[in-house]
Amino acid sequence: MDRNEILSIKKKQLEELSEYREKLYKAPQLRQLFFELTLRCNSACFHCGSRCTPQSPDGLPVGEYLRVLDEVEARYGNKMTQVCLTGGEPLLYGDFFKLAQEIHDRGFRWGMTSNGTLISREVARRLHETGMGTISISVDGLPETHDRLRGMPGGFERTMAGVRNLIEEGGRSRRSSTTKI
Repeated sequence: MDRNEILSIKKKQLEELSEYREKLYKAPQLRQLFFELTLRCNSACFHCGSRCTPQSPDGLPVGEYLRVLDEVEARYGNKMTQVCLTGGEPLLYGDFFKLAQEIHDRGFRWGMTSNGTLISREVARRLHETGMGTISISVDGLPETHDRLRGMPGGFERTMAGVRNLIEEGGRSRRSSTTKI
């Protein structure tokens, strides 16, 4: 391939990208929607910039989040947007499962960011039942390092127990019944 052919290919790709951007400008897509449900947290992470504490306030009432979802659905539909429930620790939000069920019932995909320490077998089962599709749980190294960075003695073991509970309660069963973890 000579230099002119390469330049021609690059020019074509740049034109296609420009057309795609113009299309998005006229009809934007919302792919990710984050709801910070609460600033309450049971960790005291060294690296956290949110100033979360166990006494911090919750975010909006469920009805306000649902109003936002109704607007999002009216404008963008519910098939491409994934809702991420976050916090602080989102499981400390008093109406967490009510909101999760409403999100699922409205046809949105949803996931969450959690420290994993509050995920008992029962919580894992309820997360699965309310349609949670993804979860992000950080593990900051081996137990001593993790616990120090998270400001939570025993946090590593509680986090890993949460991960095990998710797996045991069907954490990946919707993808494939033969998936091995």
